[in-house]
Amino acid sequence: MALEAKNLPVNVYVGMRYWYAFTEEAGQQIKRDRITRLVVLPFYPQFSISTTGSSIRVLERIFRMPVSIIRCWYQQEGYTKSMADLIQKELEKFSNPEEVMIFFSAHGIPVSYVENASAKIRRGSAST
Repeated sequence: MALEAKNLPVNVYVGMRYWYAFTEEAGQQIKRDRITRLVVLPFYPQFSISTTGSSIRVLERIFRMPVSIIRCWYQQEGYTKSMADLIQKELEKFSNPEEVMIFFSAHGIPVSYVENASAKIRRGSAST
């Protein structure tokens, strides 16, 4: 882990708002481990009151300790550059990369959904 390489040993806990392992479960483990300071890195690709916001509220309710939240990581130049580099690398696999459509989803979706949406776009009917 990069933090350990910098001589910053840490415990890592995973907590999700709407699926296992739930934020509340992670919070209970953090309490059992007697953690006294907490840094939270939400992996949501944007701020939303129903995801990041509700997770932060749960953490604030669970803990009576200093909690630092890393916000807007997705706007950091290093992150956006690494994403652009990954996209460029994938585009280079196509003979006509200028014709490739890039589909972004903040959540996993079924392949059939993407295939159906692509077929509608090709037919000129973008409505769902």
